[in-house]
Amino acid sequence: MTLLQKLKNPFYQRLLVILVLFYSVFELISFFKNLFAYKTSINPTKRNPLDFWEVFLVDWFVVLVYMGLVALTTPKDAFNSSRTLVWFVIKHLFLSILIGFAIMTTSYFILKAIDKLPIMENNLWIIVNKVILLSDLNFLVYFSMASIIYIYNYFDGYRANRFLKSRLEAQLNEAKFNALKAQIQPHFIFNTLNSVSALVEDDKIKAQEVLNNLSSFLRQSFKNERNSLKTVSEEIHFLEDYMSLIKTRFDNDFFFKTKIQKQTLNKKIPSFVLQPLVENSIKHGFSERHPKLLVIIELFFENEYIHILVSNNGKPIQTSIGKRRFAKGTALINIRKRLENLYGDNFYFHVKNKKDESGVVSKIIIPELVKKSFDKRSSLKL
Repeated sequence: MTLLQKLKNPFYQRLLVILVLFYSVFELISFFKNLFAYKTSINPTKRNPLDFWEVFLVDWFVVLVYMGLVALTTPKDAFNSSRTLVWFVIKHLFLSILIGFAIMTTSYFILKAIDKLPIMENNLWIIVNKVILLSDLNFLVYFSMASIIYIYNYFDGYRANRFLKSRLEAQLNEAKFNALKAQIQPHFIFNTLNSVSALVEDDKIKAQEVLNNLSSFLRQSFKNERNSLKTVSEEIHFLEDYMSLIKTRFDNDFFFKTKIQKQTLNKKIPSFVLQPLVENSIKHGFSERHPKLLVIIELFFENEYIHILVSNNGKPIQTSIGKRRFAKGTALINIRKRLENLYGDNFYFHVKNKKDESGVVSKIIIPELVKKSFDKRSSLKL
C-alpha cells in the first residue's frame, strides 16, 4: 500500500488525527508556558511569544509531517517482529535524534524563507546546539508519539484478532451443528421411508402424502440449517410437520399435545433441539406394557429463562445402569453438545423419570439471551 493509499485509508486517517490532537495540546501547553514565563519574568530581554507565534506554528506543522511519515511507514504487525525490545529502543533512540535534527533544520529553513527567524537563531550552528540541548525533550516527544502509533496498531490488531476469532468460532460451531444434525436425520429418514414402504402396497395415496410431508420437512430443515437460533413459533411449526410424519407411522397409537405460553412464541431457542427430544421420547416410550403413547411439549418463560419440557406417559428408565446408558444415547449427547456450543455451561439439561414413575420428562432451561449468566441459585426448581 502506497503512502497516498494509506492517507485515504480510514485506519491511518484516525491515527493521524490522534497524533494531531496530541501534539496540538503539547504545542499549546508550550506556548502558554512561554507566555506565562514572559508575563511573570523580571528579565527585560525575554521576548513575548505573541511576537513570534509563527515559530510555534511552523514547529507544529513540521513535527506532525515527520511523525505522520513515521506513522505511515510503521508496519501494523511491528509487535509480531522477531526483533528484541532492546533493538526497538536503540532503533527509536537513533530515530529520535535523527528526526529531531531534521525537524530543527526544516523549521530553520522555513522560518528563514518567510523571514520570521529569531535574530539570535540566525545561524545554522545555533540550531545544531539547540538539537543537542533539547535532545531530552525531543526524545520524550518522539517516544510519546511513537508509543501512540504502536499502541494504536496493537489495539487495532487485537480487535481484528477478536473479530477473526469470533468468526472462526461461529464457523466451528456451525460445522459441529451440521455434523451433529447429520447424525440425527438419517435415523429419522430411515424410519419414515420404512413407513412409506409399508404403505406403498396398501395405500399409495397415503404413501405419496407421507413423501410430500417428508420433502417439506427436509426442505425446512436445510433451509434453516445456518440459523443456530429460531423463534419458538418457527420451531413448533417445524415440529408439527415432524409429528405428522410420526402420526402416519404409529397411527392411533400415538398422540401429542403442545402447551405453549404465548409470551414465548417470539423467544429464540436453539434450532433442531425439540425434534430429537420428541424423537427420543417416542423411541424409548413405547413398550409391550405401553402400546400407546402420549407426548406433551411445554414451553414457558419464567424469571428471564426459557423452560422446555418434553414428557411422555410411556416406559420409565429402568435401573441405574439403564439410566447411564440412556444418558449416553446419541440424541441426548448431540443435544448437550448443541447447548454447550451456544451457552457454554450456562444451561440446564436433564432427562429423568416422573416422580410417580408414570413416564419420562426431558427438561431444558436456557437463558433468554445466548451466553447470559445462568444463576443456579435462582428460585427455579430444577
